[in-house]
Amino acid sequence: MAAITLEVADDAAERRSGLMGRPDVPCGTGMVFVYDDPVANTFWMGNVEVPLSIAWMLDDRVVAVAEMEPCPAADSSCPRYSPGTDYDRAVETTAGAFSEAGIRPGAPVTFTGLD
Repeated sequence: MAAITLEVADDAAERRSGLMGRPDVPCGTGMVFVYDDPVANTFWMGNVEVPLSIAWMLDDRVVAVAEMEPCPAADSSCPRYSPGTDYDRAVETTAGAFSEAGIRPGAPVTFTGLD
């Protein structure tokens, strides 16, 4: 897979807003959610206007991948997505990007520019 240019969400406020309210997510871009310790949080699609792909990682390996449907509303009807296991990073990008690139659980991941 080609490199993805990612915005970094490494504090609670940035992770909470994520890609909400964006009219699009251009191909080759996205957001990485960085956690100090492994978590098992869900991702909520409220106020998200575009479909997204997500890959959850632990120790620089993919643990799960999902396609997430947009939900322009901001209520309990919006879906939540979970990898079903702990993770320390998650990447959201253009819908279909991970499946098109053959990214599956177990795939190695390399990040540059993150501490």
